[in-house]
Amino acid sequence: MTLLALLTDLSARGVIVTVAGDAIELDAPADALTDDDVVALRESKPDIIRLLRLADGLPVDDDAAATLALDEVDPAGVPTCKSCGGLCDVQTLDDRWHCSHCDPLAEHRRRRTERLLRSAAAIRYTGNRNG
Repeated sequence: MTLLALLTDLSARGVIVTVAGDAIELDAPADALTDDDVVALRESKPDIIRLLRLADGLPVDDDAAATLALDEVDPAGVPTCKSCGGLCDVQTLDDRWHCSHCDPLAEHRRRRTERLLRSAAAIRYTGNRNG
């Protein structure tokens, strides 16, 4: 049975499936859920959470939430490079703009950021595997 078929079948039997954080909550009439339903819900839990979050207009996971939380940049507010005249394309944590083409430290910052992101991904993976 597909995920949508499962949720449609449950809904037809009066079962309301909602998401609360990383959990699925069920509001069901007595005897509406079978053991097979419970197994199917457990096996499909990550997909159900993603689908219901999307249906509610919420980010599907922490990475999507972080992306949505990023500030938008107005191109009119981006300074031009004094060397090449192009738009600066990198903003550092100290809110200073740089041109990655002209800035001699740009490559060093890029490599340092990539190392940090790989380390963070490894920590997240290890934490998820043990959690």
